[in-house]
Order: sequence, then C-alpha cells, then structure tokens
Amino acid sequence: MKDISSKTAIVTGAASGIGLGIATALAEAGANVVMADIQKDAVEQAAHGLSGTNKRVMPLAMKCPAEIYSASSRPYSGLPDLT
Repeated sequence: MKDISSKTAIVTGAASGIGLGIATALAEAGANVVMADIQKDAVEQAAHGLSGTNKRVMPLAMKCPAEIYSASSRPYSGLPDLT
C-alpha cells in the first residue's frame, strides 16, 4: 500500500458500516481522518473509538442534503425525477 502517513482523508458516512470500515483502515494505515456523518453522537463515538490509532481523528456532524432540499421553498433542478 502507498504511504499515506502524511495525508488527511475525509470519509463520509463514517459513523458506521462501510464508512467506519474505511475510516478505520485509513487511520490504521497512518492517515489523519476527518469522519463526517449526519449522526452527531454516533460519529463522535466512532471517532473516540479510533483515538487509539495515534493519528488525528476528527468527527464532523453535517446536515444531509435532503434536509437542506426539503427546507427550500423552490425545487433544486439538479435532482432527478424519481417518480
């Protein structure tokens, strides 16, 4: 594997599942990891679990585009019609 010890990775969906698996693998391989997810408590807990990797791991809670979209008064033309 390429040396990633001086790199920083941003992983979305990092609170669980595949995202958490990717964040874990990157941290164990030596990368600093920004763990982003819409579940604030879950991503903070997941980041705490990776704190033993001796790498900088930072949780980031973010809003889901669907929440932003539904709060808008007009439709976003870039979304496909799924009906």
